[in-house]
Amino acid sequence: MFGKGTYFAQNASKSDFYTTCSECSRDAAHGDCSHPHGERCLVLARVLLGQSKPVTTEKLKGITRAPERQDGEPYDSITALTKEHGGRVDHMEFVIFKEQMALPQYLIYYRHAEDCWCHNCWRRWPKH
Repeated sequence: MFGKGTYFAQNASKSDFYTTCSECSRDAAHGDCSHPHGERCLVLARVLLGQSKPVTTEKLKGITRAPERQDGEPYDSITALTKEHGGRVDHMEFVIFKEQMALPQYLIYYRHAEDCWCHNCWRRWPKH
């Protein structure tokens, strides 16, 4: 949506939306995970955003580095603003284009409860 960078979110629920279970992650051709209660992993990282360009549109799809500032230098990152602030996303997202701007701190392995009916579990149930 906002370029070919590494995406981060401040809400774990946003990141959970993009996870696959350990069974599906082994099969690159699988596509969407259909195991709502499989083990998942989130990476908790410290991310240096530097001077971040706030964006409200998805017109940055193919970019491989942050847009330029008025002085011709590139921004360090992109901040995708929420709909509440005129943007396109429900939860704020951050995009970096240099991997050294993120420092992974923890790998968090988890499962959704068997009786979980959050949006992410609901959409992963196999359609019959």
